Amino acid sequence: MGMPLLATLLLLLCWSGHGALFAVDVGSQFLKIALLNRPTGKLQIVLDDGANRKTPATVGFWEEDEPVFGTGAIPLLSLRPHTTFMNIHQLLGLPFEHRMIDHVRNVLQFPYAFGNNTARGTGDLSSGNTSRHAEEIMALLLQHAQQLVQEHAGPSDAAASIKQCVLVVPAYYSILQRKALVQAAKLAKLQPIGLIHRTTAAAVQYSTQLAASAKGKQLQTFVLVDVGDFSTEIGIFRLQTGYTTASLGTLTTKAITWHTEVGGSMYDRAIGTYFLEQFREQTGVALEDDGTLDSWRALRRLAAEAKSVKEKLSANTVIPVVIEGLYEKNDFRLNFTRSLLEDLTQNL
Repeated sequence: MGMPLLATLLLLLCWSGHGALFAVDVGSQFLKIALLNRPTGKLQIVLDDGANRKTPATVGFWEEDEPVFGTGAIPLLSLRPHTTFMNIHQLLGLPFEHRMIDHVRNVLQFPYAFGNNTARGTGDLSSGNTSRHAEEIMALLLQHAQQLVQEHAGPSDAAASIKQCVLVVPAYYSILQRKALVQAAKLAKLQPIGLIHRTTAAAVQYSTQLAASAKGKQLQTFVLVDVGDFSTEIGIFRLQTGYTTASLGTLTTKAITWHTEVGGSMYDRAIGTYFLEQFREQTGVALEDDGTLDSWRALRRLAAEAKSVKEKLSANTVIPVVIEGLYEKNDFRLNFTRSLLEDLTQNL
């Protein structure tokens, strides 16, 4: 479990309510959930259908109104990219002309359009004759999270009433984005009781470890760096310990800064761009200029392979890349090395 979610649970121990409460951390790629049963004080990690601690924050539609979530939606990124949505938390509460919408559109390269919803003052995601706003899709993700919580808690009356939640948010969220997330939770018929910054929550978790090992009065300053898929946050915190026996200490946030367009996906993008260039050299086909649904599917397969190669290179120096029938019966094959990755990303 990530540090922010664990720290959120630690803070929930101070909650004075009754019944159960769950925390949700929706990131660019994954959704993480934890459950606090107040009568027992027991903290639990909620697993998805595949017994994973995190599930893809992806919503896909086989038909117009038939959503598929998590790992079940991943194949739809290639099969039905025009009706499969991810990275929704980056789009909440943003006006149509916001530069983040352009960034997400250019990075994700999905074949759905962003429309201007003048009544809401935000952008819509359109596919064919169907338009959905970001809060609506986020609400579906949060409903899925609640369903996982209820399945984890078991078939009981108490499980059916688990609606109160705490939402983990990036520090860079504006007031409008926070309101949009709360609105999405209410659309999902949940009862959000509060929000907590992701970086601050991680600092709380780290502080509990420092305080537990501290001897006497101490003043410690530390820097916390959180590199996500599409953004990076950096916080400077100061912890005072040993002043009372009834407290683990006092944590003060000195500064938090962020960059909303720098993250792990930049490495994926560098690898994916190299794959596109190599495929063009091998076949003479420029996938990014085609614009057909088949080319979009091929682009998604290359993007998935780029992420897989990046992860595998953490433990290997060379990875063979083989994608059979990538586009118009053309296979894609090459060997990708760690040194090549370092060359491609040296300016990141």
